[in-house]
This record gives sequence, C-alpha cells and structure tokens, in this order.
Amino acid sequence: MTVNRTAPAYVITRAPALPGQPGAPARERCDGPLAPVVRDLRERAGRAPHALLFGPGDVVVVTGLPGGGKSTLMRRAAPGPRIDSQDTRDRWDARLAHRLPYALYRPLVRLAHYAALRRALRGGEGVVVHDCGTQRWVRGWLARAARRRGGAL
Repeated sequence: MTVNRTAPAYVITRAPALPGQPGAPARERCDGPLAPVVRDLRERAGRAPHALLFGPGDVVVVTGLPGGGKSTLMRRAAPGPRIDSQDTRDRWDARLAHRLPYALYRPLVRLAHYAALRRALRGGEGVVVHDCGTQRWVRGWLARAARRRGGAL
C-alpha cells in the first residue's frame, strides 16, 4: 500500500464525512462541506503503509506518544531525508553514555537535532521529521519552512 498526500491513510485530512466511522468523529451527513477525518492504522494486521509519499517541498511531521512506533515508521516507510531525534540521541549515546549521564549532554543532543533539521529544511526537498510535540515553536518553524519552500506541512 502506498500513502500519499492526496489519499492519506493515517493523518487528518479533508475528506467527505463518513457516518459511523469508529475512532474518527465526522459529521453525520455526507452532503455538507468536507470534515476532518482521522484514519487509524492500529490493529491493521499487516496492512500498514509501505511508503510515505509527499510533494517535493512538503514537510511531514511524525508525532505521537513515546514508544508509539514513530521512528520505526520513519525508517521503514520514509524515502529521502528524515530527521529523527532518536537517531541523533543514539549517535551521542554511542560516544558519551559510558562516561556521562544523558541529562548532562541532552542540551547538546537537542542542539544537534535542531541543526540537522535546519540543514534539511534549507535543502528544499521533502523531509520527514520526528517531532516529540513538547516544543510548540518547532511546529511553527516547520510550518513556516514548508510554506517558504512552496510545500505543505
């Protein structure tokens, strides 16, 4: 299965409302304006997306609870540049974890992650970003970068 921006399988989109869709509150009528629809990929028994396709200037943000599979999804299905904070942490852990507690070098990990994100956003091609959702300013930054690039968030 291929997932793209015109027919997403797991994100909030604008689509005709479908009555009685579990887990996705939709308007109970199908003749009105388009309503947001969320498609949940949990418990799909092997029918998960194999690729995430998006436009050349788009910024795709993967967010969710810790342990929810964000990094796994990005590794398995995202072609091209992807900026994952867990990858950055793993690189720093390989060098420093045996000498220092993570709390001491966490600011450096965050700085390295944001620097990599800045480089990717300046590149111009589509990018997939792991966002923990704890820093509101990051989402605004990503939206502005996508708009400047002529893409969507």
